[in-house]
Amino acid sequence: MAIAGMSDCAPLNAKLAHVDPGHPGYRLRRIDETQPPDPRDRIFVVVTLSGGGTRAAAFGYGALEALRDLTVPVDGRAVSLLSELDVISSVSGGSFAAAYYAAFGPEKFFSDFPKDVLHRHIETALAFKVLAPWNWPLLWSPYFSRSDLAADYYERRIFGGKTFSELPERPLIVLNATDLTAGAPFPFLQDSFDALCSNLDPFPVGSAVASSSAFPVGFPPLTLRNWNATDDCGYEPSKAIVNAIKGGPEANAHDYERATERFSFTTPERRYLHLSDGGISDNLGVRAVLAGLVSGVPDLPILQRVNGGRIDKLVVITVDAKPGVAIKKDHGRRAPTFLTVLSRAASAPMANYSTDSVAWLQESIDTDAAFVLDAIAAGGVTLPHCFDYYGVHVQFENAPPEIKERLKHIGTRLELPKKDVALLIDEGRRQVGQSKELARLLRDLKDPETFPCPSPPDE
Repeated sequence: MAIAGMSDCAPLNAKLAHVDPGHPGYRLRRIDETQPPDPRDRIFVVVTLSGGGTRAAAFGYGALEALRDLTVPVDGRAVSLLSELDVISSVSGGSFAAAYYAAFGPEKFFSDFPKDVLHRHIETALAFKVLAPWNWPLLWSPYFSRSDLAADYYERRIFGGKTFSELPERPLIVLNATDLTAGAPFPFLQDSFDALCSNLDPFPVGSAVASSSAFPVGFPPLTLRNWNATDDCGYEPSKAIVNAIKGGPEANAHDYERATERFSFTTPERRYLHLSDGGISDNLGVRAVLAGLVSGVPDLPILQRVNGGRIDKLVVITVDAKPGVAIKKDHGRRAPTFLTVLSRAASAPMANYSTDSVAWLQESIDTDAAFVLDAIAAGGVTLPHCFDYYGVHVQFENAPPEIKERLKHIGTRLELPKKDVALLIDEGRRQVGQSKELARLLRDLKDPETFPCPSPPDE
């Protein structure tokens, strides 16, 4: 029998009758200057989880375990650094960990995630669903694919039917897919869905994970309906988007590209969006964070909090499960097979682009920190501003030599041997637990001269 409740057309995202910019939805809200500062913003922690199947999910799990075990002094009491976690931005395999953590909370995440995801035979289950004769009528439809079967499996078996309306405000998870037409990241946030005249609240978390992890060839793109192309919901592109388009690429190429991609949703030609693996456009999940610090059209308005003096310590932990370079294909004269070439064409640019993204993130934050200091100095403030940035890059290259080679050769499948999962968890936990940057953070948090930041004197 076919899957209960399914037709030969995969369900589409819900229509939003009217866009209300004041409606919170699932997003990192812009702060109102009249609002009192949120104490949780003083230490603002962002974790990004890369792509890489179960390898990435296990590596990220270990990193989050270490954050749970690290304690920091806040308001005179010791709390877990994990309790200060504000944003998890993820792609592909990392999205399984991010979504599960948000959907079920830390207690169930640390007790059940290994059983429910890391040790689960996901590939085998999906293969059975594809081979099951009762599902063939679904797969023969041009409007239903293996990715839709995967989305249904994730929703039912892993995420318990959870929707975005059921996720907590913090940490905000940013599940990133790739808009294939624009070649740009598409984050599952209400800001993105506003531009589609769509409501993210009833959208299944499992379907978002399926979109984020729809690796090319193996999993076809998933489809969203762009209601904005045919219906007027009152969506107005923000002033930042309009100004970025007016300024053109000469003024700010990055903002211009982001603005034109978002503005394209208003055109009648774009009635549907086709979403594929988030790693195609950003295999580390850092682009949304970077845009939140340097872009005029961010989905994560982090810079607004920094410039408003809401954030004292900004911590960005990048968990990078980038593999090693397999050179065995170069042992012989025969050219690699078509499938090998196709796989490398999809994955190599992701990995190379990731390295550039991390470097750009570090440089941009250093520049922004200098800008904040200059702005305060220009305002006549004599007290030093103690905003600081702590960047942690967890990667296989940091592993001990005897472990590094084993890590690099673990595949990106959705099923791994338990010994490989254990190795990945241990190494992710070790690197975060022994991070020099986090040790510096702990020292600074104990220094009353730097935390909490002293307020400037009254004028």
